[in-house]
Amino acid sequence: MNIDAFIDEYLVSRSQETEKAYRSDLRKFAAFLVEQGLEINAVRPTHIRAFVNWLAARRNTRTKRRGLSEDTIKRHVSAVRAYYEWLRFSNPQLLDPTSFFHFRRGRMRRKVLGIPSDVVDRMCAADEKKEAAIVLLFRRSGVRLSELIALNRNSFEIFPATALVPAHARLVVRGKGGKTRTVLVSEDAVIAVLVYLRERRDNDPALFLSSRGRISKRTVQRMIKRLGSGCGCHDAHVHRLRHGFATDMLEGDMRIETLQKLLGHEKPETTLSYVDSLERNTARQYHAALDVILRRDVAFGACLQSAGKLHKCNGIVLHNRRNGRLFPKATRRAPFGRRRAA
Repeated sequence: MNIDAFIDEYLVSRSQETEKAYRSDLRKFAAFLVEQGLEINAVRPTHIRAFVNWLAARRNTRTKRRGLSEDTIKRHVSAVRAYYEWLRFSNPQLLDPTSFFHFRRGRMRRKVLGIPSDVVDRMCAADEKKEAAIVLLFRRSGVRLSELIALNRNSFEIFPATALVPAHARLVVRGKGGKTRTVLVSEDAVIAVLVYLRERRDNDPALFLSSRGRISKRTVQRMIKRLGSGCGCHDAHVHRLRHGFATDMLEGDMRIETLQKLLGHEKPETTLSYVDSLERNTARQYHAALDVILRRDVAFGACLQSAGKLHKCNGIVLHNRRNGRLFPKATRRAPFGRRRAA
């Protein structure tokens, strides 16, 4: 497999993180082909299914558990599909085995829940200023891990408070696929970052540093894990902070289209993966509206009692100011052609 040529030609203008992910996934596919003794042009859909089972049996190096997650396996198959698409540019007769392979439907995705607010509050109160700034920046902006470690000192554009908008900052981050987007940061997160920068005595342009230079992904992941465990949340990780940001925004009545833009999701279906938060927000709005309706009905009933008579018809309280009934008293109609005697 010529992975380097594929990266250079197919992944033009993609981010380094995307290239790194494709390279890692394709190397695993190459290792699978070597184990099976297969050439790239001899792969069939049954081999793709075997590759999926091979990935499911591997030990996850991050969680130390057996088997990769379903989303990770889908990413590997997507990388293989892209590689065959690139090969078919020069050899249209080549069979693409991934075109006949589909994942089984009906499997429930494991939902990622945000870290509870009280736990995040304790994590933000960390003694080290850098840790507090990182946690608060995740909580208030919803940035990805790769986007946070790439931030520089001059990435912030601070805006003072106005009559309509509180003080805040804007960040231009480079997300998945090399796409840029604007992220808003609250005043308290900006203050936490400025307090951390005031303690530094270096001229490094990176926003967050470690002992070896710009902070790494693994350092941040270990830091979040350690802070969460110290606050009683033993499964804390960066992506849960991102989900917590989305949950806070949805419960604050933010529109799903606006949240999609802030999170940098290409498809609205990705944002709708936070459906648990959306359902809780819908239930809260329903009960709030119902409370208004009930108060209005109680006030209307009090007005009726003070106005005059009440008439109960089939269990429903009805009112008529003339005779205390919903409709006037029925009168007997005279036959056609005759006039009722006065």
